[in-house]
Amino acid sequence: MPKGDLPLFDKGCFNGSIEVQSFTKGISLRDSNRSVSYTFELEKEPLKLYMIASAERSFTVMPKLRIWLNDFSLSKEFKPNVEITDGNSVFSTIIYDISPFGKKGRNELNFVRSSNDSMNIINVTVVSFYKDDDLKTDYKLNAGTVMLGNRETMELENIGKGILVLGGKKGSAKVFTAKDVLTSSYFMESDELEITTEGKLKVANEEGNSTLVFFYGTFSVASPEIRISLK
Repeated sequence: MPKGDLPLFDKGCFNGSIEVQSFTKGISLRDSNRSVSYTFELEKEPLKLYMIASAERSFTVMPKLRIWLNDFSLSKEFKPNVEITDGNSVFSTIIYDISPFGKKGRNELNFVRSSNDSMNIINVTVVSFYKDDDLKTDYKLNAGTVMLGNRETMELENIGKGILVLGGKKGSAKVFTAKDVLTSSYFMESDELEITTEGKLKVANEEGNSTLVFFYGTFSVASPEIRISLK
């Protein structure tokens, strides 16, 4: 049976579009490596902006981690929203609404370890909402950690387009939809998959160590109906 949860943290409908940017290379903060930076671009000032970070730490200690965005301190300590334990490791998910601090153009996130306790940053995902009166978007956003053991599966629902972020230490996973099969392979990193088939989809751990599912966002975008009156 899969371990953990991928709780819904935002859903709704608005006039605009959504962009998802993921940083999938795993970074270890240990010894002399005390910080890591992630740079992302915003096409214009966002209506709403989320940062979701996935990390692995030791079960025995709570590290001190400070997060900065554009030289503004988002946190002075390590405060995960969701955590699951697996043996000597804890997988943590941090979700921040960083809407007031994002700006058009280049933005920089910094994760700074302020204690001697090591940790791994597995993935960082940024979700941007942009206002656009010509588009209407329904959306659902889920984040956390679900651990799929050997041959275990989980189901998700795609309302239009889906972005799935998953990974692990070493192995591969497959995503089955009504029309196709997507494959993800990873080694101490994460991967971002785009799903375009509506309806139910199944995520399956194929081989190797456990597959970890971190984020799933699904969106349905519609343009306004154009009516032409003939006289």
